[in-house]
Amino acid sequence: MKVIGIDIGGTAIKAGYFSSNQMLESLRYPTNASKGKEAVLRQIFDAINALIKSHGHPQRIGVVSAGDIDERGVYGKVLNIECFEGFALGHVLEKAFHVPVYTANDAVGALVCEMTRFPTLSNLVVLTFGTGVGCATLIDGKIMHDERYDYGHRILVKDGEPCRCGKCGCAESYLSATALKKFAKLAYGKEIKTLDFFTRVRRKEKEALSVFHDYCSLLNLLLNEIEKDLKPQKIVLGGGVMGAKDVFVPAIRLEQGLYAFSEAGTKAGMIGASVLAQRYGVISQ
Repeated sequence: MKVIGIDIGGTAIKAGYFSSNQMLESLRYPTNASKGKEAVLRQIFDAINALIKSHGHPQRIGVVSAGDIDERGVYGKVLNIECFEGFALGHVLEKAFHVPVYTANDAVGALVCEMTRFPTLSNLVVLTFGTGVGCATLIDGKIMHDERYDYGHRILVKDGEPCRCGKCGCAESYLSATALKKFAKLAYGKEIKTLDFFTRVRRKEKEALSVFHDYCSLLNLLLNEIEKDLKPQKIVLGGGVMGAKDVFVPAIRLEQGLYAFSEAGTKAGMIGASVLAQRYGVISQ
């Protein structure tokens, strides 16, 4: 089956063309969320059209996205792409490209990707550390959609940093790439890119090590709470921040077999979207 899988994040839109579960090509476009709905939609259409031009029309399209997005492709609350709230993306894509479209939250896409990697596990948690902190949970083989399983917004610091979700002290406020860059800027007095920050940690710069120590203290707190609450067989760590696997391995305080790093990296959302489309893609009524 020929499928396009799209991962819409607060910073970037990633789109891949898949044939028989093999990714033939992937593209990355800036989301441009600050420019409004039409600007974001234009980026999505440009990505899809570019892939079609190279590989032909797909049989289905899968979309995973930041925020609450139902199976009809209608956005609810979305913190990173506020201009999409209430927008029926799935319907628009189906009407434009005349193929079934399946939509889901981006963390669910990452979870589905990891389910193909760990097919024997029935209790699995996936955390993605990017612009925000995403979380998706598999319990007894069922993907959980209840808000209490969203550890990206679990409060880690009482009366802590405000989060866009309206609470204070959330994991996202401390463990996202956005938060990491914020705390690095405070330590250095200037903007520090994420990749540069981890280079500085490897060099053992005092400022970087201080920020990283605080980051890992809260990361371990979050992981310990997940272990205690859910007793998962595996916790998978993904997203751009976790690309610095070599830096995190010595700092994580969990049994080695209990956690893993995503092997798909930033492609996990696209892969999950393609799998969801193949399994569930149905044109909305």
